Amino acid sequence: MARAIYDRCGEEACDLNDLAADLEDGSGGAFRLKTSAARIFELIEKRGRSEARLTDNGKLVIDEGRDVTAKAQAFLRVPLYSAVYDKFKNTRLPPKQVLDDELKNMGVPAKQVDKARQVFERSARQAGFFESSDNRLVIPTRNQPQIRNKSGLAPSPMMDTEDRFESYIAEAGLQNRFRRDDPLIVGLMDRLPTAGSSWNDDARVAWLRLASSIFDVTYSDGTGQIEIKLTAGSDRD
Repeated sequence: MARAIYDRCGEEACDLNDLAADLEDGSGGAFRLKTSAARIFELIEKRGRSEARLTDNGKLVIDEGRDVTAKAQAFLRVPLYSAVYDKFKNTRLPPKQVLDDELKNMGVPAKQVDKARQVFERSARQAGFFESSDNRLVIPTRNQPQIRNKSGLAPSPMMDTEDRFESYIAEAGLQNRFRRDDPLIVGLMDRLPTAGSSWNDDARVAWLRLASSIFDVTYSDGTGQIEIKLTAGSDRD
């Protein structure tokens, strides 16, 4: 997705309809899934009603020589993937059934756990985490990422302390809810500001757009046609 945007529009905003034609996906579910995934990995950002452009990390991921770090960064920006990495780094990954159980404990619905594990493994392989061994998650050594998860989906305390994933859930009071919700949903709700605090329209729109992209990934039967924008009278989308 990042490469397709760059090849058509460089670092400028790119029309998603044109991009869908380039990828021969039309504007159906497959294309929306690719777009949503690229946004979850923070490689692209939505612009206006039907445009997207590369993020800073998206520009790096297609830059030979810096793509290794960028891919690792993108992988670690996904809360579930970072949690699995933190739990099993420097050790062998467990057998499939054990890993499936761990994913369920982290909030993946039982009916989706097999698919989630396969997607996780493909993502880890593409990001270079299996370069040293097929059963160990190791950050690529050519260019190690300098930061961990900085996304609003997963606050930094979740990523930067021992037992960070479990501690984050406990401190947020989300133990029971997390068992039935997707980790992305939990992170999304945690990003809401405290009641009564200041929250301007731009920030609200950004949160709602993020929520919409997460819903596209987490839930089925959506059309992907939801538009979120400021009302008439504003010169912003």
